[in-house]
Amino acid sequence: MIIIIIIIIIIIIVVVVVVVISIIVVIVIIIIINLINELTIDCLFWLIISGGNSGIGKAAALELAKRGARVIIGCRNKVKAEAAVTLIRRRTGSDAVHYLPLDLASLESVKQFVDMFIKQYGPAYALVNNAGIQ
Repeated sequence: MIIIIIIIIIIIIVVVVVVVISIIVVIVIIIIINLINELTIDCLFWLIISGGNSGIGKAAALELAKRGARVIIGCRNKVKAEAAVTLIRRRTGSDAVHYLPLDLASLESVKQFVDMFIKQYGPAYALVNNAGIQ
């Protein structure tokens, strides 16, 4: 009888510990999510987003610019890219959003993009590979 009571007490203690640990994990996750939502990006380098003129790439460029990132949109269509740059600048108040021509289907275009980027902006901080190849 005493062994059964001891086993029940041990089970209760284990359950309580698991519940407390679960609550602590949830609280930590909530804190991390709130910190991420308040994150600003004050970088000295530029972020490159391929295909940043529409869709997910444009949304990423907009969000990153809102958080203080310096964004270069690389895409084939100059008209669409310039429209996206204008929209992102207007919505974020950031002048640190620019466009460079980039056609990922052409290695020559990629080389030209890299050369222009390095000459005009220096080192890149990150690359968001968003664009596809047609």
